[in-house]
Amino acid sequence: MKYLRDIAIVIFLTTSMNIFFFIWITIDAFNSGNAVSLKTIFETMLFTQMALGGILQLFYMIAIPLGFWIVGCLNKKNIKERFFYLGYVGIGVWLLELIYVALKLSSITQWFSSIIPIFIFIILGGGLSLLTCKAKK
Repeated sequence: MKYLRDIAIVIFLTTSMNIFFFIWITIDAFNSGNAVSLKTIFETMLFTQMALGGILQLFYMIAIPLGFWIVGCLNKKNIKERFFYLGYVGIGVWLLELIYVALKLSSITQWFSSIIPIFIFIILGGGLSLLTCKAKK
């Protein structure tokens, strides 16, 4: 059960920006009178994300290690157990990204290759948690 909670922490931090953009664009569409349909709102959201792609990637590069940092601090075990735990959480996050493949937002190749950045983010977040949160002895 702890795995699900910790996977949810990492996923929430990474999707919070998408939720923010959806709300912002929906409000803007209604204010400008362009809210013809939900499809129009999604298309505007996709265009905005493409235009702000670098900013979103920077946010993800901060949010994902932050999520693993929080998970590492919640799991105050020794170094080996903490990184094994973070590895399991990372695999769970990686498997949940299959949703993007199912929705045709990314390809299966992109999904397979996304394990590399997730592994790097596990190391960054886990390392930060070791520096800032003491392990139980």
